[in-house]
Amino acid sequence: MKKKNKLRAVAWPLLLVLFLLTFMKNIGVDPNLGVCPAKYRGSYDSLDALRDNDALRAQGGVLIDGVAAAILSGDSRIGLDVSGNQLFVTQLCSPETGKNRLSENSPFALPTLASVKGAFFRVSWRFESLGKYEETENGASAVGAVYSFKSACGRFALRVTCLARPELAGPFEFRTELQNLGDKTARIYPGSFASFVFAPDGGELVSIKKESGMSEGYTHYDGMRFEGSGIYREPLENGKKYTTWVNTHQSFNNSGYLPMVYLDGGDRGCYAALEWSSGELCTKCGRNGTAVSVDLDCVTDSKKVFSTRVGAGETFRFPSVYLGAYDGSLDEGSNTFKQWFFACKAPATLRENANEPLTQMDFQSGLETYGIEAVKWDYGWWSADTLGNWRTLEGSWQLRNPDYIGAIGEYGCDTIADFGALAKSQGKSLTAYVLLHDTRDADGEPTDAYGEFNSKSHPDWFSDRYIDLGMGNTADLGNEECVAYLKTAMADFFNNNNVTTWRSDFEPICYSSDKENRHDASGTDVQYWCTVGFGELVDSLHENVPGFRYESCSSGGSMKDLFTATKAVVINCDDAANYAGMRATFYDSTYVIHPAQLQMPCNSDFANPGKDLFHPKAEQGDMTDEAFADAMIDMGFRTQCLGAPMFSSWTGTLLTDYYAEYAEMFKTKLRPLVRAGELYHILPRPDGVHWDGVQYADADAEGKLKGAAILFKPSSEAGETVHITLRGLDPAAEYTLVFEDRPAQNFTASGASLMTDGLAVTIPDPVGSEIVWVYQY
Repeated sequence: MKKKNKLRAVAWPLLLVLFLLTFMKNIGVDPNLGVCPAKYRGSYDSLDALRDNDALRAQGGVLIDGVAAAILSGDSRIGLDVSGNQLFVTQLCSPETGKNRLSENSPFALPTLASVKGAFFRVSWRFESLGKYEETENGASAVGAVYSFKSACGRFALRVTCLARPELAGPFEFRTELQNLGDKTARIYPGSFASFVFAPDGGELVSIKKESGMSEGYTHYDGMRFEGSGIYREPLENGKKYTTWVNTHQSFNNSGYLPMVYLDGGDRGCYAALEWSSGELCTKCGRNGTAVSVDLDCVTDSKKVFSTRVGAGETFRFPSVYLGAYDGSLDEGSNTFKQWFFACKAPATLRENANEPLTQMDFQSGLETYGIEAVKWDYGWWSADTLGNWRTLEGSWQLRNPDYIGAIGEYGCDTIADFGALAKSQGKSLTAYVLLHDTRDADGEPTDAYGEFNSKSHPDWFSDRYIDLGMGNTADLGNEECVAYLKTAMADFFNNNNVTTWRSDFEPICYSSDKENRHDASGTDVQYWCTVGFGELVDSLHENVPGFRYESCSSGGSMKDLFTATKAVVINCDDAANYAGMRATFYDSTYVIHPAQLQMPCNSDFANPGKDLFHPKAEQGDMTDEAFADAMIDMGFRTQCLGAPMFSSWTGTLLTDYYAEYAEMFKTKLRPLVRAGELYHILPRPDGVHWDGVQYADADAEGKLKGAAILFKPSSEAGETVHITLRGLDPAAEYTLVFEDRPAQNFTASGASLMTDGLAVTIPDPVGSEIVWVYQY
């Protein structure tokens, strides 16, 4: 009998945990199950002043009365209220119509499960207070409201802050913090930590795959292919459920989606987004609306729920969540979000320097100008074994590669520092891969012969995860001692060697780790705490390295997320390096990521008919060899200039005339549009057959150039002529359209005509591209 009682004592807590976690995942924000009252008993509905935008502006953008709050962004209004100790988001009004986009039942999820010394309990929150919040972030003032709660047992305090930038159109930001008030370490199982129930308004859910390695639906030169459409549009029908997940896994196309969902109705919509590297946005459609909840669960192979320890007196900070509404098309909604993000969240290095993003090239033409502003040292510059195991000594950060030594010797330089100083003197940025990997010798064994960053000296600094044979294990940035070392060592490396740009690779944020530090050993919180450590490291480098730039790569774009976009000047768009596939990845990603932050590293050999790597094959027809080659190479370079260009040739073929032409075109014409313009997807997603293209528009630009349509005809099946309708222009203005390659098609028309009647663009050849410049003289 005693043995049975012991078994029951163990089993019941586990069953309770399973039940409560299931409850949180499946019931907590279900729009059909009546979790919140049909009518609020709080104060928001009875206060007309909280609905008055003019009154809100007079109060600095935030108004509080009792337990209700209203906050104004540059184009939207949100309302919050408390009823029965539950926080509700009661209103989200769109820019023009003023229509509430939320359901009458829209609870905001609060973390609900914890354990102390193995004893599990559900946290019951009690509302404590409501106050105003003000801050200045990246030079932009933000105002909002802070709701404070305390657990009924007294163990925890919770703060939920909702804030907006009154001068900027864009989303509302939610930040949640949980503090352990007790004297013992607690473990939390937060489940959903933000949620919204949108009004039943039809439409579709739009989510975007990250496509870190290559675009879905594109077949690479080696036969690799990932099926899919990149952009997923799902019906918002009763009973439908969708999960939009993201993690840090570096393998090709294995890290999920961009962490954002749109609920798009064609002429209006809403969105929710997660500013983090790992987590989920879970969408459930019901009779009473569509619920979107945000959690940190299921980001590893085990698909387990997230849990982590919170020490006595410590505070756990959940990632920021964005909520926004828009009137108009999906493009208009995404443009508002991206411009807001660029102004409020992007690194100051990018935001404040009109010369960003830089034109960059692999270290193949040395410091020869061609208008290129940054030179990149690629993976392996630290290894002397270039023909054998060139992955040795990743963590040593010392120059050994004979090719690099010989190249800088031609400039009279003996060291990285000499070459970095020379690059600086010419106004160029030196970009260097620096790997956060264990230092291993040619036999694959850890070595301490080249410094302190190795697992022989510090076994606890490195995870059990290595990316490929010969590589060192990835540093575990959950380890605070490791992060502290890297802050100093990397700052010394960059400062002492005149290197201004760090390019990462091969999963700098661990997907998993067997070590225990801030996170559990092999825990569900590894990615969370390694992301925290990575952010601490990059922030420290920004503070301590003059002119520092961080350039994100992890086997391509596996770090393409909104957290990384707060740290990186540019993020690798994908890793296939092919102009055709990358154009599709860019098309998809620009619904979430600002185009100025999408680096386009295209290998020009893929677009060069004279190379064996030429792919995909295109029809030459009766074009001369020279004309065909020029048309294809132009397509490659114009693809790169859609975002942040990075020139390269895997065969070392230097197309110097093209570098000079497109570097100058990007710097003088396209870069201002990429930075400040609105981007419109004016043609369908690139498929390698039909016409494709995008348009930039900046009707308020100071100069005469107000936009550009960049168009591609990849095959003769597309037909000679395409009809496009421009967007984002002033309907009352007169514009002159100048064709880059075919000036006979130049003409003048009003903005109204261009946005209604549109224009026809003709390319008689089987393949080609065109840039239509939009001027207002």
